[in-house]
Amino acid sequence: AESISPGNENVALARIELLLGQSKIDEAVKLYRELVAAHPKNRVYRLRFATLLETLGRDEEAKKGYAELIAEEDDAVIRNRLGLVLMRLKNEDSAVENWTRAIEMNENYLDPRLNLARLYLAKNETEKALTFAEGVLEKDSENPAGLVMRALVRLKSREYGKAIPDLQKALVADPKNVNGRFLLAQAQLGAGERQAARITYREVLKAAPDYKQARMALAQL
Repeated sequence: AESISPGNENVALARIELLLGQSKIDEAVKLYRELVAAHPKNRVYRLRFATLLETLGRDEEAKKGYAELIAEEDDAVIRNRLGLVLMRLKNEDSAVENWTRAIEMNENYLDPRLNLARLYLAKNETEKALTFAEGVLEKDSENPAGLVMRALVRLKSREYGKAIPDLQKALVADPKNVNGRFLLAQAQLGAGERQAARITYREVLKAAPDYKQARMALAQL
């Protein structure tokens, strides 16, 4: 660690990127750990290192890194990342606590609302999921992720007709969203719009020929 002195950080970072590109993960992590140890007050290095650990699936280590950063200086973005790690570690209550706190810190920060909507949708708590999806759209009515999330809640509740406008609007903003287009076809089918569903499934397959669910659904129409 002592070898990474001021002025040598960029060299170390470049070497880390090279090691990662060569799939020498353990060596890259070791060098990043040394960089952080040599510059313990540099929050940027520490945050990047925690994010790298999260990306590598080393969630316990990432959790520790995020929690230490928050303890020193609370931050909504880091709380959101910590919530994702906690979810993977099956600690839902703590994930909810961090996402809720992130929203309290910055009510315009949309990611924690989306994560809470995903969580409650997965738990079949559709009313709560809808509340957070609509919370996103209250802040940004054109937000594609918020529109798709609200549509997912509608689909779960079999409110197919209500899901269609949200998905259409989301696809205007992000026409390359193949999953969103597949969901639109599902909503159209559920609403009895079979011909429209056929067309949309074909559009999905044109963009993604290997999309098995779309191919199977189209074959059944």
